[in-house]
Amino acid sequence: MKRTKKQIAEYYRNMTIETASKRKQLVLLHEKLGKLIRRAVRAEKKGRILRLELTQGQNIISQLQIALREDAREAAESLFLLYDYIYTKLESQSPDDWHQALEITDTLTETFQELLKRK
Repeated sequence: MKRTKKQIAEYYRNMTIETASKRKQLVLLHEKLGKLIRRAVRAEKKGRILRLELTQGQNIISQLQIALREDAREAAESLFLLYDYIYTKLESQSPDDWHQALEITDTLTETFQELLKRK
């Protein structure tokens, strides 16, 4: 079976995530979340709604919430609340809410990227 370039790229992305360390996976998930929100924001500016991207973003948030560690209870609770807030903003029909979600996501991404560099 011959694969398309898109299928090959998707396979490579999946393998990158699956073989990455837990810390790197965390960064990759935040980066993907930001990418999905940006795509939805750009589409909205052109008069389209990309509900699929926002739903995929919510799925990533759910994965991040599940992955929170119990042994870091205080940090986990704070992150859980942030993720819940982002999730709620993505449910909204308002692009302003999506922008707020994107700002928080970008800040979290930068934070986890910095932590990854230090470890």
